[in-house]
Amino acid sequence: AQKFGEPFVALVKAHLEENGSDIEVKEVTTVVRPNNNKFSSRIQIVQQIDRKKDLRELAKMRNISYRNLITELEKISQAGIKLNLDYYINKILSDEEQEELYDYFQNAETEDTSMACSELADEFDEDQVRLMYMKFFDEVAS
Repeated sequence: AQKFGEPFVALVKAHLEENGSDIEVKEVTTVVRPNNNKFSSRIQIVQQIDRKKDLRELAKMRNISYRNLITELEKISQAGIKLNLDYYINKILSDEEQEELYDYFQNAETEDTSMACSELADEFDEDQVRLMYMKFFDEVAS
C-alpha cells in the first residue's frame, strides 16, 4: 500500500479522466497497521478460539485473568471479527439460559452490557452475560 498506493490511484484517476467517466476519485488515505504485539496476540486468541480452547485455560496460557480475556474477546468482536464461542457458551449456559439472555438483548433499550449485568445479576454472572452478548451481537450484526 505504501509503495504502490499513490501511483495506482493516480493511474486509475488518469484512466477515468481519459475515458470521460463521471466517476470522481477522491483523495485516498492509506492506513497501514503496524505489526505490533497486541495485534499478534489477538490473532493468536482467535486461532485458539477456532481450536475450541477452553477460555479459562486460554487465559492461563496467556497469563491474563479470565475477565481480561473476555475484554479482549469483546474488542476482537467489536472490530468485526466473528468469534464462534458456541462451544464454550454451551458449556456454561443451558439452552434455556441462552434463550433467556438472547430475548433480553433483543428487547433491551441499550447495548450497555454493564447495565445488562446489573439487571441480570441475580440469575447470571457478568462473564456469562458478556459472552452471550458477543454471540447475540455476532448473530444480529451478520
